[in-house]
Amino acid sequence: MYFSSQKPGDRRQTIFQSSNPELFTNTEMVLIREIEDMKKWLRQLTACMLKNNTNSLMARLVSQSPRKTMLEPPTLGSSSTKQNFRGKEIDQEPESVQQDSLASKMPKWMPVSFKPPQGMRITNTESEVAAYIFMSTEILEGKEILVRSIYGGKFGIGDRRSLQTLMPSHYVSNEVISVVVCMMTNYRDMMSDYAFCWYLPPKFTQQALELKATPNTLSRRYRTCFMGYIDLISKIFLPVNDEDLHWYLVVLDLEDEKVILLDSNPNPDRREWRILQARKLAICFQEILMDRTFYDLRTSECPRIDEFPLVEPEGLFQHPSSYNDCGVMVAKWMMDNKDENTYDRILNSKSRMRLALDLVLDSHNNIKDEVVNIAHRTLTTFIGAWATFEE
Repeated sequence: MYFSSQKPGDRRQTIFQSSNPELFTNTEMVLIREIEDMKKWLRQLTACMLKNNTNSLMARLVSQSPRKTMLEPPTLGSSSTKQNFRGKEIDQEPESVQQDSLASKMPKWMPVSFKPPQGMRITNTESEVAAYIFMSTEILEGKEILVRSIYGGKFGIGDRRSLQTLMPSHYVSNEVISVVVCMMTNYRDMMSDYAFCWYLPPKFTQQALELKATPNTLSRRYRTCFMGYIDLISKIFLPVNDEDLHWYLVVLDLEDEKVILLDSNPNPDRREWRILQARKLAICFQEILMDRTFYDLRTSECPRIDEFPLVEPEGLFQHPSSYNDCGVMVAKWMMDNKDENTYDRILNSKSRMRLALDLVLDSHNNIKDEVVNIAHRTLTTFIGAWATFEE
């Protein structure tokens, strides 16, 4: 898998900054300068809004805006039907909420890097949050914390820059997978049927595979947040980051007594290595679970995970390497397969956006309401500025 060292947009930014008259016509040079003026003004206006400056200062910035001919605003999302993270539809929002939302008034010039795909069922609040998550880092820094999970401590924190790795064709970051783990751990403890699975963050598997910590040390570090009694556990989910190039998932199925290797983009050159890594994780957990304090009942026996056969399910969804969908697929497997033994999940153009919204708007996020309010204020500022342009 090949990754260019040049980020998307670097080339465009280099062209804009060069502003060499020999490379462009007079009309193109005027357009380039106008775009740069607009970007500078948007940065000032957003910084003002986020720092809670006075309305008079914001009004002055709006009055100084570069007045350009604006395009008609697109609609990010108009459907009132919402899907939860399991893909099921839930109740519609009140019609008044739909009408008052600013998302349907978003101008095309708004610097949003990833918009909800056409036809995606999305509420107005979600469309505002989506615009806030994927707003260009030239406008907002990227260090803003958007997720602070109830569980997981530092593993449950996700900033804008990490969530923006959910844009199409981007390689999903460790932080995103860790937040998915924390979200599922929250559901595990909230709902009785989730209490039969453990979800471990990528840092655990990295330390286990690189022998940076003994099984006993790993147990002490991760037990409080991510483990518990083993007596009724049916599955343990272990996401693995293969050299920051590929994600795959190892599932220790204690009920069916097998080790499952899930890989959405199998590489023949790496297959034996990944099988070996899965075996190492099984052995690591075998040693961890020899500690009798993991058992609530004296009659419970230690599972012989190191003797479980390794299984590679057939017919799994596969994607081209250039799509970088392996991380999204790992997240979907963890979210959908806590009580199922079929792993034939598929991805579509909406999967990445849905995952980003679930991570921010799910009940596991302690700062969900704060993020929703900031997203609405951000949209209010930009739409207000756009209305000034129209006058």
